[in-house]
Amino acid sequence: MSLEWSPWFYTPCDVTCGTGSRSKLRSCSTTRDEDCSGNAYDTESCNLQECSSLGKIAPGDH
Repeated sequence: MSLEWSPWFYTPCDVTCGTGSRSKLRSCSTTRDEDCSGNAYDTESCNLQECSSLGKIAPGDH
């Protein structure tokens, strides 16, 4: 049996502009994540564009 990870599932970013973070999760093809190499959970940066003075994306930043 080949032990493989599922595709990553991404949570929404925790902010709408400015640098935030989001989690990504996946599961092993067995019921035990330790059977697959690598991590089942990770975080990464998201929404790397700066906020305008109104807290929205500035024109031209999309």
